[in-house]
Amino acid sequence: MKVYLLPFLFVLFACQNKIEKQTGINENIKKNSFNHISLEKDYEEILLAILIYDSSYHELMKTNKPQAFINNQFIKISIDTLNDELPPSPNGVTINELLTVIGNTALDSIGYFNQTNNLNTVFVPKEIAIVYKVLDGNKLKMPEYYFSRYDFHIPILSHNGKKAFVSLDYNCGPLCGGGSNFILNKIKDKWIVVKHNATWIS
Repeated sequence: MKVYLLPFLFVLFACQNKIEKQTGINENIKKNSFNHISLEKDYEEILLAILIYDSSYHELMKTNKPQAFINNQFIKISIDTLNDELPPSPNGVTINELLTVIGNTALDSIGYFNQTNNLNTVFVPKEIAIVYKVLDGNKLKMPEYYFSRYDFHIPILSHNGKKAFVSLDYNCGPLCGGGSNFILNKIKDKWIVVKHNATWIS
């Protein structure tokens, strides 16, 4: 009887050990859930750097007759692990793109997924609305329906907090608009756009 009991106890111990390891992993994920609020100041400075970068964004500035607005919520994005031969999914970027442009360490890679995994609603910093027109895109009133609209995707930062990747979509009506990607570096505690390229146009 003891001979048959030993294999059973071995299997039971192995299963218990696997469950404990899995539980530990899940608890670790919860402990390391990404805190977007801690980056709100960086988000504010990153958006301001982009808005200052191009004079065409001046139409967003608060005036007596505003022409455009910034949506008050960041667009959620996904990290695609597929190879770069395929285009990323809508509102997505490839992991290879991020590793190439803002950081390629193991901690960078983990950070990219943490910043986009199970993302709750993240709002554009309120300070942006001091200078620029910021509205809830789901609660527009007349004549706001006719304003041009800017949607910022959630910024993705490198592990060391010195580089950032941001996508921006512009919609000015049916079959009118465009998209851009921005790479920023934090130099002497100031975010600066170092690269910009168009991604789509309509």
